[in-house]
Parts: sequence; structure tokens; C-alpha cells
Amino acid sequence: MASQLNHLHELTMRIAQNIDMADVDELLELVECRDHVINSLQSISLSEDERTLLVEINKYDSLITSRMTILMEEAAQGLEKIAKTKLQKQSYEKMYAGESYFFDKKE
Repeated sequence: MASQLNHLHELTMRIAQNIDMADVDELLELVECRDHVINSLQSISLSEDERTLLVEINKYDSLITSRMTILMEEAAQGLEKIAKTKLQKQSYEKMYAGESYFFDKKE
């Protein structure tokens, strides 16, 4: 268990130090690691050192959560932009009937 906690601690520290550059993949890795550690913690008791490590990891929760929120909002804005573009394209295409024909005339 100590090695899992150490890995989680190192991963948390690395992401926290470069939080502005953290991308979705790094944060996903962190969430998966945390999930794995939490599932493992349910069946064992922790030593004092492990508890201290968990408290230190917990200090960075708000920082990491705020970065996740920023990335989520950016993704939502991107999806909204795509949806608007698609809607504009559809409305533009509806204005022109598919039954019209154009003939080129050479002069």
C-alpha cells in the first residue's frame, strides 16, 4: 500500500507543480490512481506515515479540482462552438434547394 500511496503522492505533486500545464490525460491518470488507492484503502488500516501522506495529498484537492473545472468549461465551450457552427451550416444549406441547377455559359 505504501508504494501506491507514494506513487499517488508523486503524481499529485508533479501535477500540482505544473497545474497550469496539466492536460486532461494527466488529470485522468491522477483520478484513476486515486480511485485505485481509495479502493485499496477500504480493506486495510493505515500507518501514521500513510495518513500523513494522505493529508498532504488532500491539500492539493482544491487546486486540482479548479484546473479540472477550467478544462471542463473549455471543453463545453468548444462543444458549444461546434454545435453553433453545425446549426449555421444546416440553416445555410436549407436556404438552397437541392433541386436547383446551375449552367456555366462560356463567352
